[in-house]
Amino acid sequence: MRFKKIALLFTVSSIFLIGCSPVKEKRQKVVINKQTIDKEIEVFAYSGTSELTKNKPGSHLVFVTTTKSKKKKLYQLVVANVDSTNPKIIASSSEPIMSPAWSPNGKKIAYVSFENRHSGVFIQTLLTGKRTKVAFFKGINSSPSFSPDGSQLALTLSKDGSPNIYVLNLVDLSLKKVTNIKSIATEPAWSPDGSMIVYTSDQTGTPQLYKVPSTGGKSSRLTFKGNYNAGADFSADGKKIAMVHAKNNAFKIAVMDLASGTINLLTTGKWDESPSFSPDGEKVLYVSGKGNKNLLSTVSVDGKNQQNLTIKSNEVREPAWSP
Repeated sequence: MRFKKIALLFTVSSIFLIGCSPVKEKRQKVVINKQTIDKEIEVFAYSGTSELTKNKPGSHLVFVTTTKSKKKKLYQLVVANVDSTNPKIIASSSEPIMSPAWSPNGKKIAYVSFENRHSGVFIQTLLTGKRTKVAFFKGINSSPSFSPDGSQLALTLSKDGSPNIYVLNLVDLSLKKVTNIKSIATEPAWSPDGSMIVYTSDQTGTPQLYKVPSTGGKSSRLTFKGNYNAGADFSADGKKIAMVHAKNNAFKIAVMDLASGTINLLTTGKWDESPSFSPDGEKVLYVSGKGNKNLLSTVSVDGKNQQNLTIKSNEVREPAWSP
């Protein structure tokens, strides 16, 4: 099961196709303009706290945990200090929660939730706990990523067929299709200058990283070494990309230098995933699989220093370091 989970990491969005009832696209406008009609949205939202917005940059982590309650799984979106202390649950649901992403100012988090048994992309304000559902199209709604100025959200949608990368303008809610391929395109990541989006696709047979102008256009392949490269995250200076790199069925965290194309492995595990750069570019946050546990870990960019963080849940997924 773990091998299957990791092998399909690049297309985590595709699980949304299973068990989801069809939703007419016209509901998108209704949901955005009348948030209060969906009672379940507010039931799961945390009331908010100023404590999460007053600390210095890079001082928090967000991640998803799962616990069992009365034979059912409970998914919780958690924000904690960078050392994993003082965890705060900001959203909770009996349906899956996925793909948390920080806004550039660290005051909001976008994520995917399956409330009402259909995937939707939400943005939640940490100070107030208020949530807004910004994408609820037919099919897949996944992998949100804020633009560097916070005015746009890149995400994966399958409303027109195959999962592709779109950019949603958060001011007027206009939508632009950035990629137009028949294979899967998912996990968008903005370059720090906002000019480029790196994403994961299997268009050449195996998951690899590609780049495309953020305004749309022709894509070009970035990774060629290894039979699996996915889950890109840019360093703040835009010179490096952290990723999951696999060879011979061993999934490790790696960093690629964009100028030279050199890929350096940082971890020695077999089931590592979900890399996220620290704001200073000196460390990478990730999940390391150890037996039946998923550990939250950090590793220095030279791979020499690794540290496991203490989390009470055995199931920790998709961490992201605050800006």
